Amino acid sequence: MTPRIGIDKAELPARVRPRAYAASELFLDMFSSVRLRAAGIDLEALLILLVVNEATMRPMLVGPHARRDLINALSPPDAARGALSRAQIAARTGLARETVRRKVSLLMALNLVHEREDKQVQCPARLMEAVFQQIADECFAAVERYEARLHQLGQEGAGSEHWPQAGKQQRVATGAGETLPARVRPRAYAACELFLDMLWSLRSRMPQLDLDMVVILVVVNEAAMRPLLTGMHARRDLFNHPAPPDRMRGAISRVLIADRTGLSRETVRRKVNALIGMGVCSERGDGEVQPAPQLDRPELQAIGDECFAAVRRYRVRLSALGSEDRGST
Repeated sequence: MTPRIGIDKAELPARVRPRAYAASELFLDMFSSVRLRAAGIDLEALLILLVVNEATMRPMLVGPHARRDLINALSPPDAARGALSRAQIAARTGLARETVRRKVSLLMALNLVHEREDKQVQCPARLMEAVFQQIADECFAAVERYEARLHQLGQEGAGSEHWPQAGKQQRVATGAGETLPARVRPRAYAACELFLDMLWSLRSRMPQLDLDMVVILVVVNEAAMRPLLTGMHARRDLFNHPAPPDRMRGAISRVLIADRTGLSRETVRRKVNALIGMGVCSERGDGEVQPAPQLDRPELQAIGDECFAAVRRYRVRLSALGSEDRGST
């Protein structure tokens, strides 16, 4: 029997740490899938790409004028798809307009976005390419792992009542006259919505952090919670502890943070030092980094709850789009 460590403050609600950990895993799984297939772009450009992708697909898939007849089209006409101005991109991302201008130019050079005659930006039709279908499928699988993690930790999932039944589907469609597999565009759009919803929750609850810091903090949080919640030596008696002892929590080196985020080691060094200066993270004697115990703060508990709600919306979106997703990866 593992001895119970004393608690000076009230225990956390039972859902809090499991939801926070599962959301960290989900965010990093989705982030890794996109980053590995969008080599050469930084976090700001990645955020812009996701915002433009969501805006490009939205008019076809949602709203009173949705073009469901085009949902599986390989190359829908530009006029049927959405687009954003650079000013709108800046407003939606919180990035400076000059930063948006530079990053959009980079994305255009990589053929990840293009500019219409009206100077608005949209994504080219590339969902017929296996690499982009794979991102959508991997994000779908990441959501299923999120659900499995919550169940493993004794918590309810976001609900499976919205999953339609389906059989196996072909991964890639190419050639004249063919269409996309029915799952592809719905999964791609729902994944954009989900990731942006999760990122919005993180950034709005921690407005003092820039984009690099937010991603670094998610990596550090996941590493700190993992030993408590998973594996042979998981400390289930500490699940609801508001501030588990540092020796019971995990930690991560700056080198590993750089590997997991794709940020340069110098950027990681500067951003981690800033997080330590803010009291958000701390450094152990061995130089590894841990987050400060803050899950007793309501605004941080809200992140786990908002990510849980975002997963539920992801499920509802797929169901509303008639995507045959259950078991079709």
